[in-house]
Parts: sequence; structure tokens; C-alpha cells
Amino acid sequence: VVFSDVVRELAPVVGVGRRTLRRHPVWTEPGAGEGGGLGVVVVPGFGGADASMATLRTWLDARGYRTTGAGLGINVGCS
Repeated sequence: VVFSDVVRELAPVVGVGRRTLRRHPVWTEPGAGEGGGLGVVVVPGFGGADASMATLRTWLDARGYRTTGAGLGINVGCS
């Protein structure tokens, strides 16, 4: 196991790189109204929790989508 591979895999899980991500133009450029009020159900990947999708939901909400979590708590089944 190479250390850099472990860091690359675990960094998003523990929030490393979030500041860099939020400085990217996709987060900083105006985009309000793109979603036009369309609903989006945000489902975490296997082993993920609804709370882990908060950043994505915030970004989608800011762009005019109406988001909701999947209500799974932690996703441990097929989704």
C-alpha cells in the first residue's frame, strides 16, 4: 500500500481539500436559478451517510434546485 494512495482515498472522507474545492470556479461563479426549482434526491454511496452530502446539497440549493436527502441514515444496502 502506497501512502499517497491512502491519502487520496481517505482525504475526501475526512474533509481534507474542502477549502481548495470551495475556491474552484464551479463553486464561486454565479449559477443561481440553473435548477429552476427541480427536485433532486441526493443519495450517498455505499457506507455513506446523508450528512456527508451536505456540501453537495448546499451547492445544488444555491443553484436553484430543491434538494432532499434519501433518508437512509447510513447507506448499507442497495440503492
